[in-house]
Amino acid sequence: MQDWQYMHTNSLEITIEMGCFKFPSNDMLPKLWSDHEYALLSFLEMAHIGVKGIVKDEYGKPVANATVSVENGKEMKTTSDGEYWRILAPGDHELTFSAYGLETEQMRLVINGTLLIKNITLAACGKNEDSKPIIRRGRGSVRIAIVGVNEKASKILRQMAADSCTDETYLADDLSLIIVPDGLNLQNKARIIHDEYPAAVLAVADGTLESVVYSAGEKVPKIFHKEALERSLNKWLGGGVKCAESNHPLLSSEVAKLLDDLQVPSAFQVGVGLGCDADAVQKQGAAVAGIAKMLEKILTRDAVSEFSIRPSVSPADHFSPNEAMQATSAAIPVLEDERGCSKRVDLPNLRMTQMGTGLPPYTLVMAIEKKTEALVYEMASSFCDSGAADVQNILKRSTLLFMPEIPHTQLSCHDYGIPSERDTIKQFSWDDSVEWRKTDTMLVQTGCCYENGGESKLWAENEPAIVGSLLARTRGMLVHTDARRGSIIDSVGKERELVKGSIFIPLANGRYVFRLKKDGEFWTDVSAEISDAIPFHIREIGARGGMNLALIAMFALVLLLICCFIVRGRFVGFFNRKGLFPGGRGRDGFERIPLYEQDDDDEDTVVDMHKW
Repeated sequence: MQDWQYMHTNSLEITIEMGCFKFPSNDMLPKLWSDHEYALLSFLEMAHIGVKGIVKDEYGKPVANATVSVENGKEMKTTSDGEYWRILAPGDHELTFSAYGLETEQMRLVINGTLLIKNITLAACGKNEDSKPIIRRGRGSVRIAIVGVNEKASKILRQMAADSCTDETYLADDLSLIIVPDGLNLQNKARIIHDEYPAAVLAVADGTLESVVYSAGEKVPKIFHKEALERSLNKWLGGGVKCAESNHPLLSSEVAKLLDDLQVPSAFQVGVGLGCDADAVQKQGAAVAGIAKMLEKILTRDAVSEFSIRPSVSPADHFSPNEAMQATSAAIPVLEDERGCSKRVDLPNLRMTQMGTGLPPYTLVMAIEKKTEALVYEMASSFCDSGAADVQNILKRSTLLFMPEIPHTQLSCHDYGIPSERDTIKQFSWDDSVEWRKTDTMLVQTGCCYENGGESKLWAENEPAIVGSLLARTRGMLVHTDARRGSIIDSVGKERELVKGSIFIPLANGRYVFRLKKDGEFWTDVSAEISDAIPFHIREIGARGGMNLALIAMFALVLLLICCFIVRGRFVGFFNRKGLFPGGRGRDGFERIPLYEQDDDDEDTVVDMHKW
């Protein structure tokens, strides 16, 4: 129990072993108390050694659920009133305060055996960042310094910092970034970066798409693959403006000197060139965030967490820039503008994108928890790229609306099965007998509340189940008409209204007949036979259906005329022999002579179809 409380609450609970008896008898208790009395009281006094205070925003409102971390040890969370407290041993300490949507702040203090009261104010995220020499993002234990080495890199990193203000999927939970947009002009750069003890330093520049490793020997992680990193960079950033062959800023002596001046020889040092496309700043920023995620996974691969059984050796556990682009908000402009596989849906205060036919059935795919936002982004990217038959059938038969982020998203995972959480979904129902106009909803839980991290695997683990569910949703019949007002009635008399002339009816295997009404009057019957071989039918009624019938009729008439032209000679000879054309003479007075002798031999034969 104490392990769980230490990990998930603000409790600093410890277990004290006071003897060899797990269940001491009553007569042993007085001696146990006398042996440990002063030690316990001294331990209780430690609650008054450290720091406490209140975290507020720039408007003076308390900030709930903010993270308060020290250089080593347990993180604390502020209460709903913004309160925080942290027991600290005497000495120098550095506290970091961070909260979603607000700027990260640091505070240095000296503890001398007393309790300090330190209140702190966090500014709105992105405020005055254009002039800040250092920007902090994330609150994890793995620190990575990202340093811009030229003017274009400075713009890319400031754009990345702005995007990560409102999109926490940019960063892994264990990641903490020290972003230095203008590294060459930073004053006291050695002290600032050195004191952060970064595990890696990432130098960023525009120029040729490449990576440069500045570390050597054991400083380079064994699972780091330079070629794989460059392939990812070329895939996402290689389609734009080409760079000059001599454009290699990462190879300059200035960059090498900058990294030496940082005085972090134990950190893994690597640089990336992000291309020369001046209009791809947002994509380049997302690529940098993806590389940071990849570095975090590489640096911690061999670390065993509390919930680990053994270190992961699967390549799928390591982020790449390609995966980061697909799993963040940077993917949406790419899907809409560059690939054209989705289109923007304009709604106030919401960011949605649409894939599919634009006709029913409509499916809204929405993340209601912060942890699942990356899954929805990655799902949209996957559907855009996928050539799988099931995915193609889903897109050809239905419309998907992706809404990866919602206002006031839940930061924590919830178990919706317990009674205290059922109010969250009590308005959702599959009961078809209830008369209402609400959407059928299926809540999918993709991970356990206690699982540590795991965002990078959510889509891979749940893809078969989600694709199967969406495919099953298309089993039925789509009726599409030109009627402004209409309805459809099933065999038991239940009537459903058409929406913009269309309706999708989910059906199990079997044969069905429906009556279609237009403006309150009977229009036509519609039938469908659903089976595993043909699980989806579309019926177009009205203008489109009439046009199809007209085309069929015209085709049949043309075919009939062609047949008549082919056999016209046989018909004319037959009618002449029967005297239906008296005299057998034409208008010019000449008698017509048969061209074939066999015409007189067999007058009973009209047309020998075997000859034609």
